[in-house]
Amino acid sequence: MPQNLYIYDWRDLSVYPEDAVVEGPNAIAQMMFHLISVVRGELLFHPTFGCDLEALLFQPMDKQTESLILIELIRCITRWDPRLRILRQQSSIISDPDENRYDVSIAIQELADMEITHSFSFSFSRLID
Repeated sequence: MPQNLYIYDWRDLSVYPEDAVVEGPNAIAQMMFHLISVVRGELLFHPTFGCDLEALLFQPMDKQTESLILIELIRCITRWDPRLRILRQQSSIISDPDENRYDVSIAIQELADMEITHSFSFSFSRLID
C-alpha cells in the first residue's frame, strides 16, 4: 500500500534531538533532504556526495530542464541510498513559470520489502527579485 508524504517545510525533517531515531518514511524524507540540500563537492571529506541541482534550477523553465532535474534527482537517490528503487513511471516534475517553481513527485519502492512504496512531493522555488 503506498504511503504518501507531502513535504511542505524541510525544517520539519532536519531538526531532531541528537538521540532521536527517525524511522520509516520520515527517515527516507530526511535522507532526501540532506542529499538534495548538499551541492556535490561541498563536503570536504566526501566530495562526490550531493546533487548538482543548483545550476539546473536557473536554466529556462522548459521540458528539457524538467527532465534534467528529474534525472539528477533519480541519479542522486539511487547512488546514495541503496535501500531504494525509484519508480520512474510514477515520478514526475512540472514547472510553474508564473510562480518560478518546480513541483516534484518521486515514487520510491523499498528493496527490503517490495510491497512498501512511498510517494514524496516537494517543490523547488526560484526567488527572483
